[in-house]
Amino acid sequence: MNERDSEAVAAMLRARGYRIVQDENSADIMLLNTCSVRDAAEQKALGKAGYMLARKKKNPEFIVGILGCMAQKPRR
Repeated sequence: MNERDSEAVAAMLRARGYRIVQDENSADIMLLNTCSVRDAAEQKALGKAGYMLARKKKNPEFIVGILGCMAQKPRR
């Protein structure tokens, strides 16, 4: 499901003139499509989100987006 959702989001962004880059360090925008079905996947997503937010603090122009089932899950 997440792979299909990611492809749909990528297609929408391409239609608006964005392009996918191979090196995430050269990206101006990063979207993290999350899943919380397994704890390991959730922990990996939280680590990546932390990295993305630290990058955002260094560069306020950097755009971060988090989507998917984990993003909708209430936090404790």
